[in-house]
Amino acid sequence: MQTLRTASEEVGAPSPPAVGEISGLTRAQAEDCVWRALQGMLGTKTLFLIIENLNAVFEKIGEQGQRQWRALMQTYPQWAILATTPALFSDISRQVSPFYGFFEVIHLQPLSVDDSIALLKRLAHCNNDADVAAFLDTAVGRARVRAVQHIAGGNHRIFVLFYEFLTQAESVHFLKPLLKTVDALTPYYQAQMSKLSPQQQKIVNFLCEYRSPATVTNIATNCFTTHQTAASQLKQLLTDRYVRVDRVGREAFYELAEPLLRICVEAKSHRERPLYLLVDFIRYWFSRDELEHKLSDASEQDPGKGYFLAALKQYDSQDSHVHLSPEIASLCAALSQRKGTPEKLRGQAEELAALSHIEEDWAHYIRALIFLKKASQGIPILEERLEKDPQDIKVLRSLASAHGSVGSTDLAEQFLDRAIRLSPNEGLLLWDKGDFLARKNQHQKALAAYEQAVFFEPDLAPLVAVAKAGVLVRMKNLRAARETLSSHLREGDRIRGVFFLYGLTFGNEGRNKEALEYFGKAARAFEDDSNAWGNMGFALCRLGRYDEAIEPLERSLALNPAGHKDYAHLHYEALLETKQYAKAAEVASPEDLSHNIFHQLLKIANLRPQQGKLQQELLELKNAHEAVAWQDAFLGGLIELASFASRNFKVRGDLEDLQIWNSALRELFSGQEKFSILLKLFDVLTRVKVFKDRKALLELPREQRLLLIKEETEEEFSNP
Repeated sequence: MQTLRTASEEVGAPSPPAVGEISGLTRAQAEDCVWRALQGMLGTKTLFLIIENLNAVFEKIGEQGQRQWRALMQTYPQWAILATTPALFSDISRQVSPFYGFFEVIHLQPLSVDDSIALLKRLAHCNNDADVAAFLDTAVGRARVRAVQHIAGGNHRIFVLFYEFLTQAESVHFLKPLLKTVDALTPYYQAQMSKLSPQQQKIVNFLCEYRSPATVTNIATNCFTTHQTAASQLKQLLTDRYVRVDRVGREAFYELAEPLLRICVEAKSHRERPLYLLVDFIRYWFSRDELEHKLSDASEQDPGKGYFLAALKQYDSQDSHVHLSPEIASLCAALSQRKGTPEKLRGQAEELAALSHIEEDWAHYIRALIFLKKASQGIPILEERLEKDPQDIKVLRSLASAHGSVGSTDLAEQFLDRAIRLSPNEGLLLWDKGDFLARKNQHQKALAAYEQAVFFEPDLAPLVAVAKAGVLVRMKNLRAARETLSSHLREGDRIRGVFFLYGLTFGNEGRNKEALEYFGKAARAFEDDSNAWGNMGFALCRLGRYDEAIEPLERSLALNPAGHKDYAHLHYEALLETKQYAKAAEVASPEDLSHNIFHQLLKIANLRPQQGKLQQELLELKNAHEAVAWQDAFLGGLIELASFASRNFKVRGDLEDLQIWNSALRELFSGQEKFSILLKLFDVLTRVKVFKDRKALLELPREQRLLLIKEETEEEFSNP
């Protein structure tokens, strides 16, 4: 009857028969009357039926009702059903059930943070709420989604219910609707609890109060039952989606699939005190600063005051910093791996800063701000925390990192030394000390600090090895650097720097083939590492494999356009070597293109060709591309060659080559106004260098003389 009424309203059909009209009929007659009314409304259309909690519907109509419904659908196949249920139940899973095999079963996995944000954005789009959609892209927005996930446990329905709270900040608009929503959910969860056996209820009650994952042994002990009984009941609770399990080795740890189920226990006992569940929620919704501000603004009648006070107390409790740690760890790992676009990495850093601020994880907070180049913003917050506890080692270490990143080296070292005096055997502090010493080029002291760090915390060995190898490379102790890294090569695809520095030790020895192997591994493991790609291109160029070098060099420049200038020069060199002149002229700046053509000219000069061959090669290079930029760069390269020759052509063979170049250039370009200055430069240079005509230099204006002598004085140039 309810289906008929809803369908009538949906299509605007005449009112269906009233209950009174069919109350005198038999059940079969009443069902026939309702179905005929539905058929008249449907015609040739399909009835699309959406049902929530199908398990409850099936339980209500019983097996006989299920058989009748299935028979009706087989006789009149005009039905399409979309149904939900908390878990699979016997009425659709038993082979003898009327609806066995009828439904296509889709298991909804718990929502991840990214999935939750996608769902909430879709809701915002449906509600035409652009502000909420934009808010979900902010670090605060993502942090609040994580707060919801903390109590929703990935439940799709709960995220929908909490949608309206995402942008709420004021207590008057925040707590009342939140409490109202929780009150509305309480009967639902109490009904879920009522379906459980007494033994299962006891287990669920224990997990509600325990609030941490528990082993079967722990559960059995606290529920006064045997291990076998507890395991059996947990297996059924797992099937019915009341609990979830994580396995570590042979041990299984069980916890509530939906933390909101704790309402059932807390609603009975909380009375005037705040619900712990909502205290947790608020604790991970606001930072300490926000809570202190809200508490100071709250009146005695404000219902949120007690909750804000309880949430603040959690900051000082022993176990208050546990729930967000996995999320912080995953975001920190993402920044370490740096696999993603700059925009994505920036978003992850912003979210890491927001979450670690809430959790007061100051090391990660500052790490995120340093990544964002905003470390100065965190210094006042940390200084305020240090005033409250001058011996907080984590705050001291974070202040050292923050000051070091903004250039306040002396202050940074003072804070770090204070931390080390308080905890002289902490490996992380000694690692930081090594980094400070390395930046001051106190290499031996840095190496000693690294050794101490690993001595006290052996787990740091792979990471410290990278820092230590970097110092050894700067000291030119390449063999020791390789030995330091060799035992960690198996971890090179997850620890940034292992492969790269190992390759660098070979590259600095001119062993380009070995260097290429490890630069390639570094680039494949960390695709955002511009230096790995750049050095891979460098090694390929030195091996003469210019055509292969172009792609890694372009990857390096795309990742970091303002990075190492040598990579850009190598890129242009590779383009010229592979005769991609048009592309070189297109991508290179005039100065870079001119400099790279100079290197091409220098290669020609080093081959010491005779005049005829030289003229041929010069014409080929000049005519490689007709663009004005190329022609100007060709002339600029020749002028740079003249400057180079003035400083470096001294022995007899060089001076003979200078005469050949002078004659070749005159033969090719005499009478061309564009080359007049160049020809004059080579003529003067030849007369001064070869014929000792010291007065020839005075034939050039001073600005042209400086093209030849640069930093040298005219007297020194005239008396080689």
